Amino acid sequence: MSMSYQLLGSGDQKKIEQFGPYTIERPCSAALWKLGKAFKADASFSREEKKGWSFRKKLPDSWDIELKGIKLRLKATSFGHVGVFPEHATQWPFLKKHAKKRVLSLFAYSGATTMYLAKQGIEVCHVDAAKGMIDWAKENAALNGLEDAPIRWIVDDVMKFLVREAKRGSIYDGVILDPPTFGRGAKGQVFKLEKDLHKLLGSIRNILSKKASFVLFTCHTPGITPITLENLLLDSFGDKGTVESGELYIEGEDKLLPSGTYGRWFL
Repeated sequence: MSMSYQLLGSGDQKKIEQFGPYTIERPCSAALWKLGKAFKADASFSREEKKGWSFRKKLPDSWDIELKGIKLRLKATSFGHVGVFPEHATQWPFLKKHAKKRVLSLFAYSGATTMYLAKQGIEVCHVDAAKGMIDWAKENAALNGLEDAPIRWIVDDVMKFLVREAKRGSIYDGVILDPPTFGRGAKGQVFKLEKDLHKLLGSIRNILSKKASFVLFTCHTPGITPITLENLLLDSFGDKGTVESGELYIEGEDKLLPSGTYGRWFL
């Protein structure tokens, strides 16, 4: 049986998380308060002087956990990620309320939210430029018994995919996006968040159905605040519906850990 996720503590610009049987310490610039107690982490990651991972207990190549009922396969990657952003789960109740038949998930990573939607019976188009991430998401689908679920797996540059979908007349009832600050597409295309956001949101508007019920925009880029996302969504979708924004967070034993921002438009 896979074990669950828990934020054990945060402070001194780091976070300590329990991922199944393993305790992992990683940097967190937002955690400026004092760390309440000491932890003996099985693995620690540092971005200083290219230190990378250090291990008190050797981690396996992969292991499985459960987050809010979703099973996930984790791996310690060279850039300090393990394959899940737990803060995204704070948006799942919103998706349960607003997601209808057909949802497009862009920059979809290893697919925790895709799994959540598929378990609700939603048809999902899962797009990421990295084939390795798509393969990882397919592993998660198998873990959750969703091999035959209506998930369309697309390895492509998001901007080019959106243009092609509009030309094909493909439409969606909702869109999720979690763009990186900087990224490269499947064929080396460069994506820069600040430069490409207006074009990205305009392309999303082009593939929304007449009955589209939401756009959920999450972001981890420093300097992009909830008000920034709210204003962007008002520009692109504010002629109808409601726009709201806030902070993503992870709930710990004693404190909330800010972990990015969200903006959402919905009917």
